[in-house]
Amino acid sequence: MPISLASYAVSGCVKCPDCNGYYNPADNPGILVGDHWLANRVVCINCAKYLGYIICDGCNEAYYDNDLTDCDDRMLCDNCREVEEWYVCVGCGSCYHINDLAHGTDNDLYCDNCWRDHYFTCEDCNNTCDLDDMSGCEDRSVCNECYRYNSDYGEFDCSTFYGKSNYSDMTSKRKFGVEIETSECPNYDGVRNSGCWGAKTDGSISGKEFYSPILWGDEGLNAIRELCAFAKDNGWRVDTHCGLHAHFDMRDEDTDSMKAIALAYLLTSDIWHEFVDYSRRSNRYCHSLSIGCGDLYGITDWDSFANRNTRFTWINFNAYSVHNTFEVRLHHGSLNDYEICNWIKAHAAFMDWASSAGWTEVRNALLPMNNAEKFEFIAQVWRDAGYDNLEDYYNSKSRGQFTTCNVGV
Repeated sequence: MPISLASYAVSGCVKCPDCNGYYNPADNPGILVGDHWLANRVVCINCAKYLGYIICDGCNEAYYDNDLTDCDDRMLCDNCREVEEWYVCVGCGSCYHINDLAHGTDNDLYCDNCWRDHYFTCEDCNNTCDLDDMSGCEDRSVCNECYRYNSDYGEFDCSTFYGKSNYSDMTSKRKFGVEIETSECPNYDGVRNSGCWGAKTDGSISGKEFYSPILWGDEGLNAIRELCAFAKDNGWRVDTHCGLHAHFDMRDEDTDSMKAIALAYLLTSDIWHEFVDYSRRSNRYCHSLSIGCGDLYGITDWDSFANRNTRFTWINFNAYSVHNTFEVRLHHGSLNDYEICNWIKAHAAFMDWASSAGWTEVRNALLPMNNAEKFEFIAQVWRDAGYDNLEDYYNSKSRGQFTTCNVGV
């Protein structure tokens, strides 16, 4: 039992009904408590703390059930926090003083680390810009608009893809698109009139990013092979700053089927991460998902959900609000056509299965499994789609750590 300030009556002191000690309310105001046998009675501050109340360091009022925020080792209620100008960083969720926060392009507040993960200041126009809109110009970081004004930008748009509906190699009929980042791309302008690809500048890489229109079927994979052949002939390179982004069409999906696909990826995240270079797994452009199964289950409007999400996650649901796609951003940079085409096939088949299975079947199939069982399950999905080579290919990528368990789909 906590000890009050005095065990005997003193002029001006009040008796605490909990510990029966006396305290001077002029020095230590009594605390009105609730949700206890002492409900709606005033106790001394020591007893209030003993009962689980926390005292606001600003107004000295007591709060229960952790209704205070840690502001640099000072616990403040919401009112005092706002008066003293402490705000929560939308990136990491920690509380900082207004002097230690910066506005993003969305006018939300970010701590220094989170701000640098998403934004930069253009050295020409001094505007805050998205990190994806940064270009290198004579050893300076400038936005794309300033780069266009001051240099030969060297961009061109992709042309329309006119593929036939052949599906012997690419058995999935799901349409897709690819963004291939490079560190060096000599003679890249030759792509302008020799295929369907576009080229653009990305501030996170030293080369160009090559992006496709909407692709499908066998000829869609052949378009990737043609670009990779051109890259090999001209000595293109990638480095650890580069990534491979694959988009998968969701225009024929509804909210329920997209929830099932998202759940399937949430439950198999560890598996997909083992197929890519280690440096890519913690890359700031493809963070881990910050949602749980309960968050997904409660979604009733996918458009609203997609708009609220950041695009810098390993599987980017925000892409739906822009392109009607899910974007898989996890893969390391690559100019290997076999590697890229396998990645497209692997995800298209997995998304097709999850969409047709639905939420309940996805949950019941994957939730009880360990990682080895999940890998074998995904491998069976690939085999059922006609991609018999993918199991051995990705087993070698994961260094054989997933022991097969003969689990049927």
